[in-house]
Amino acid sequence: MSSKYSSVTYDADQSERRELLRGKPWTFFNLLPVPVNVYVYTPTMSDMIGIIQPNGRLTTSRGITGLELKNGYEIHVLFQPEKCKGPEYEITRPIFLFDDSRTIRIGDAVHEEKTNTLTQRTHTDIMGIRVHNRLTIPLDIYYKRAKIGAVAGDDGTDAPMSGSPGSVYLTNDNNGFRIGDELGFVFHYNNARYCIVKIHDNYISDIYIGVVNQHYVPTIQDMYSYRVDSPTITGLKYFDQVSGYQTRASV
Repeated sequence: MSSKYSSVTYDADQSERRELLRGKPWTFFNLLPVPVNVYVYTPTMSDMIGIIQPNGRLTTSRGITGLELKNGYEIHVLFQPEKCKGPEYEITRPIFLFDDSRTIRIGDAVHEEKTNTLTQRTHTDIMGIRVHNRLTIPLDIYYKRAKIGAVAGDDGTDAPMSGSPGSVYLTNDNNGFRIGDELGFVFHYNNARYCIVKIHDNYISDIYIGVVNQHYVPTIQDMYSYRVDSPTITGLKYFDQVSGYQTRASV
């Protein structure tokens, strides 16, 4: 397929992808270090799609009781903490299915880049990076085997620079970062290793951890690596480590 994109929002090949993918099943990839239960919701009914083990995949066109997956249906990803017989918790923000994709990556890491391309930069001037947690589980952040930061679980806040507990600005103790440096992310409550993100150029300004992605979209100037799925749905049940796995409804 060709790649003809004139802006971040313009996608000339969307209709072509829809026709090529019509009638094909969806494949769900679990990039998280814990098993997840995936559900589909419609305005009138819901169905479980299946259980996906860590780093596993599931390919299907229907839920386990036969509900057909369609464009615009809600996908919810839940999990149950180990040694806990309580309720399941939504681990990511829900999404709507797109009909121009058949691949869903659960727990992906994506980045946003600086838009000012006129500024001259060197390999040493990555002064800081903003990290935003899109999982409802708190994360610890490591750099060269040392813990340099932590973020709380996602609380649905979409204003990362206005005090969201799920966002943090990392400066490496004011020493900055270099191209090729890696940031490691670990689940806070059980120390499960989650993922490693490499800083591959000096234009990265924000890293989003734990999003649900549906397909790769090349754009002009590579301003975004992926189309981070939009819109999202409110009404999450949040994992609350302090109160012992108690549900905390979104506002």
